[in-house]
Amino acid sequence: MRRAHTRTEIDRKLLEAASLEAAGTVQRDVCRQIGVSVMTLHRWRKRGTPVTESVHDLLVENRRLRDIAAKLMLDVFALKESP
Repeated sequence: MRRAHTRTEIDRKLLEAASLEAAGTVQRDVCRQIGVSVMTLHRWRKRGTPVTESVHDLLVENRRLRDIAAKLMLDVFALKESP
């Protein structure tokens, strides 16, 4: 019987697959161990995980905050140099 996996299950299985592959397990065996087909694993990876989305959001936020900090530092430097 076919059933849909919840987002939490998908994330857990993707993390498990990544750790198995890092240990040198062949992809076919990884899929067998986590209980999905190779195509399902590819589809899940292509879709992306919330972890990667949140990392991307954090990188964008970090870049924005660095720009703000750089502008503030330039303002402080300009104020120190003015008589």
